[in-house]
Amino acid sequence: MIGIVEEFDNGVVVYQATDETTDKSNIYCEFPWCPLDAHCFVYARHIPENAPNHFEYIACDFQTWEKWVVGRGGEATIANAGKFYYMRMNARGRREFVRMDLNAREETIIDLPEGIPASKLDITIGERYVAYKQALCYDPQLFGVGLCDLHTGEFGIIYQDSYVCNTHHQFEPGEGKLLMVQHNRGCRYTPDGTRTLLVGPEGATLFVLEIPGGKVHRLEVGPPYT
Repeated sequence: MIGIVEEFDNGVVVYQATDETTDKSNIYCEFPWCPLDAHCFVYARHIPENAPNHFEYIACDFQTWEKWVVGRGGEATIANAGKFYYMRMNARGRREFVRMDLNAREETIIDLPEGIPASKLDITIGERYVAYKQALCYDPQLFGVGLCDLHTGEFGIIYQDSYVCNTHHQFEPGEGKLLMVQHNRGCRYTPDGTRTLLVGPEGATLFVLEIPGGKVHRLEVGPPYT
């Protein structure tokens, strides 16, 4: 059913926007999948037979409930005044980092240097820096947080340790001078790269990296603080 499904005394109305049977969601969006004026939102529809571009990104207008396809790709993020960013594989078998202006419905390809791994990307306001994660080694276990300077084309690892396997990294949205990273303390992988434990008894926490230098600031998040 599409339409109003619940109304609350405080004026909140819950509206069902789609009745598609295909798997879909907009969780794990490190920034809201909406433009600044919030006239629409984007959700991902999973279409495994279209791999490697196995997600179809659908925009839905909050007023008219009109829907349109924003793009098809893999990993997605959003920042920079409500523009939608995602990775896709083009017809020539090359990865592209795509910017979609949700207001103008126009896309632009952002050039990334060769060598940046296929991973979840995040981009700063002003589009100077792109952050990425990278598995560096599994014997011994070691992961890294990387940074690419789009002005110079230079990129490399700015932080590494054994437990940043699931970074969920995101730039602070004001100036992009800090990058928050999830730290899965105690995670374990076998030498062939198989994960056997996502988080150990130490619990997950967060820390912040200064950009571009990589200086670490620990946050009192997770055990023993929260």
